[in-house]
Amino acid sequence: TGLSVSILGDPGDLAYIVKCVHAKGYITIDHLVPMVFASLFSMVGGGPIGPEPPLVAICACIAGFISRNLFKQRNRNMIRKHTLMGMGAALAALFGCPLGGPLFALEVNSRFGIEYFEHTVETVFSATVSVMVMRFLSGG
Repeated sequence: TGLSVSILGDPGDLAYIVKCVHAKGYITIDHLVPMVFASLFSMVGGGPIGPEPPLVAICACIAGFISRNLFKQRNRNMIRKHTLMGMGAALAALFGCPLGGPLFALEVNSRFGIEYFEHTVETVFSATVSVMVMRFLSGG
């Protein structure tokens, strides 16, 4: 893990993810490759990290990238909504619960009570679609 961080750069942690979501509405794509390799080497090496934090960071990064480049969004609030939808969908697919994942994704980004409540419906919808796709692909 240390070697991948020294070669590829610092992938950031949950505090960095929350800071990016608040400041810019997205996580830069520069953190995708370091996060993938640092989390992969940590999990394979028996590190104490679970799959949740890297999955949230990777899906948030990809969702923000798609929002800015594919949908050509420039509105920070819209990009933030797509980023939160990606985070909620990732957690919902991992846990198999279309309500718990998005609520956790919204809660972890809230500093002062409920902060992004206006994105709840869209985040729960993306999580529900994510769980349905995951169950269809896994045959369950």
